[in-house]
Amino acid sequence: MSITLDVTTLSFMSLLIFGLMCGLLLMMWLGDRKETALLFWIASYFLPSLGLAGLLLRGTIPDILSIVGANTVLIAGFVLAWWGNQHFFNQRPSYAWGIGIILAILVGSIIFYGPGQENFVKRVMVISALLSLISLINALSLTKRTPPSMWPAQGLAIVAYLSIASFYALRFFLASRQDIPPGLFASGWLGVITFLLPTAGSALIAFAWILLVNQRLRLRLIETHQIDLATGALNRDSLAETGAAEISRSRRHGNLLSVLLLDIDHFRRINERHGQAVGNAWLGHLVTVARGVLRQEDRIGRLAGDEFCVILPQTDPHGAALLAERIRLAIEATPLQTGSGTFPATVSIGVAALEPNDIAPDWERLCASADMALHDAKRMGRNRVAIATAETALRLSSGL
Repeated sequence: MSITLDVTTLSFMSLLIFGLMCGLLLMMWLGDRKETALLFWIASYFLPSLGLAGLLLRGTIPDILSIVGANTVLIAGFVLAWWGNQHFFNQRPSYAWGIGIILAILVGSIIFYGPGQENFVKRVMVISALLSLISLINALSLTKRTPPSMWPAQGLAIVAYLSIASFYALRFFLASRQDIPPGLFASGWLGVITFLLPTAGSALIAFAWILLVNQRLRLRLIETHQIDLATGALNRDSLAETGAAEISRSRRHGNLLSVLLLDIDHFRRINERHGQAVGNAWLGHLVTVARGVLRQEDRIGRLAGDEFCVILPQTDPHGAALLAERIRLAIEATPLQTGSGTFPATVSIGVAALEPNDIAPDWERLCASADMALHDAKRMGRNRVAIATAETALRLSSGL
């Protein structure tokens, strides 16, 4: 069965679709100019659009532009997409490797530049091999750990890149067997798929990128409602929700749970002596230093003023006390450094744990127990860790 689709028309449609994707991504960037990856992704569609225009003008413009130039900018588009993916996932772009791939296609196109089926086949082999390679690299660059809400978009882009890589690998194989029609715009299934599949795959990739950016914006919006903007820690409401959820999880699975309550010793004195700006800076500094000690699953939040709470899942009182002591020592050893000087401070920490025999405890009661231990640490001279005991529980029950 013969395929009668006009390959030239398909290539023109590909040019229009690439231009449309470029425009959509540009609109996304105008709405979120902090997303640097979008600039790379926009360029990754703009350059191939120039390449497709050069291919369509073959015979009208010099061959050096329609062959060497067009193939080079097509590959450059895939490389820019790779750099954009790395930017999106906060990785350093592999500029040297990308430039090396672009130079490889440039050199290959120049070496096999010229008329004749033999040169055409060799060009196809070089271009197909590099396009398959860079498509695989792009697919791998998307396999990063992200929130579950981003997985569908990542999966869509990965499948699209793998499909493109597989097609160009097949094209390389057919060219190596001389089983390829002469000329870029030759009719037949291979000529049609050469334009149709990469174009469809590229449209899916652009759609996936738009989904990824939207998901990131949505997560940032949620985060702004959960985060204390002054310190970067969880705010009081989010901390209470997280704590209640951890208590429920611990009860359901029989796990231990501990909390720490800590505040800066003589914080009012710091504000009075050095100014509120230094005091505010110390709050953020405390969170930064504490996070350097905490595990990935631990959560720190701000209760009020200079009082913070740390949630420690699957941690017994002894382990919580050890971690609290590490936080205390880290803060004592890491004074706040600002342009106006060095400002040391210490913290006192109270430790409380959810025990297996606790009867229907709630978040407020657990925090109150840790708060009593914190006051014990203050009474004992500050800059120390105190653990809630059975006596603490009795005092809490009696309202003392």
